[in-house]
Amino acid sequence: MAHDDLDENIIDGKQKKKFKIIEWFFSVFGWSLMLGYLIQIIVSLVVWGFSLTNFYDKLFMIGNLENTIRIILATILISLILFIVMYGWGKYNFNRFAHLRRRKFPEDIKPEELAKYFNLSVEEIEKMQNDKKIELEKTII
Repeated sequence: MAHDDLDENIIDGKQKKKFKIIEWFFSVFGWSLMLGYLIQIIVSLVVWGFSLTNFYDKLFMIGNLENTIRIILATILISLILFIVMYGWGKYNFNRFAHLRRRKFPEDIKPEELAKYFNLSVEEIEKMQNDKKIELEKTII
């Protein structure tokens, strides 16, 4: 009853070396970017926790306010660009790969196999498959 051919369900096609390198580069770049932002947030919180007034002075004093606004606008712009790139990549993947049916599914299990596995009759299995509510006298597993 258990299928030992699960490896057939895994799509593992050969890729050109060029595409593997490009995929690796984008993965490393993306992870570095995300981890960089995460580390920046953690460091900012730690610095803020130890020196609240200095943090406030650096961000919101009149001389530094322009820098703060410029940094916020740059962050918004970078976020918008990354969103557009990721949205475009998702659309490309959907249009390119969504309609492909490459997976192989195991064959359906026949009522005879279920009956043999659970030590029930075929009639009981078919009745259970058609009933909306099933009450078991004992656990069949």
